[in-house]
Amino acid sequence: RQDLGMTIAAVVGYAVMLLLKFSVHHVRGNELHLEILHFMMLIIVLLWMSLLGSYFARLRESLARQRNALATALERLKELSSHDELTGLHNRRHLMEILDQQQERALRHDEPFVLCILDLDHFKRINDTHGHGVGDEALRGFSERIRAHMRGMDIIGRGDNSESTFGRYGGEEFLLVLPYAEDASASACVERLRKAINATPFPTSAGELAITFSAGVAQYRKGETIAAMLDRADAALYRAKAEGRDRVEIAST
Repeated sequence: RQDLGMTIAAVVGYAVMLLLKFSVHHVRGNELHLEILHFMMLIIVLLWMSLLGSYFARLRESLARQRNALATALERLKELSSHDELTGLHNRRHLMEILDQQQERALRHDEPFVLCILDLDHFKRINDTHGHGVGDEALRGFSERIRAHMRGMDIIGRGDNSESTFGRYGGEEFLLVLPYAEDASASACVERLRKAINATPFPTSAGELAITFSAGVAQYRKGETIAAMLDRADAALYRAKAEGRDRVEIAST
């Protein structure tokens, strides 16, 4: 619209100039024809430039929309690559990256960290009795309640849970990574989370369900691999299951 307005202004200005010229000087016929030809050429060129400007403006708008759509898609892909679609928590891939980072920090600065495997008790029974839809509701409710209590309490270490990472490890298993923690304080933290889960049944489309979890806690030992650390936490988890479930066990060194 701006280009078109400038084109109209230029044409009108040129026409006024010609009228003033013709009113002051006597113009011969061939000269008049030449001026009219120049005037027509000016109109054509300016209109063409206006249309070309409009085309480039639309092209810029289209590219801007595509760029915004691409940025949105990339952000979504980034989120999907690091988050579990069902619960919105960090996924296994991201959790393993966090553990690698924590291991590197522990080796460099000699600072402890703990991982905790949380496994819902008798979760298969929920799926078999009420269906997988209700099982998904239970997983989402469990995830939301853990996150809510992590935000609402001073967990451990430096009194700041902003660096703590909670995610879905797979199926009904969840992983909690606690920087700056040792096994005793981490076990107390998970015990508080366990009591918070037990305090109130979970509302689902099949009615309220009582959900409990068992947990294995392992503190990083200098020199061990992340796989070995996970194995120790997993062994502690199975010990908690074997000793009656709904409990927290600390892994052996």
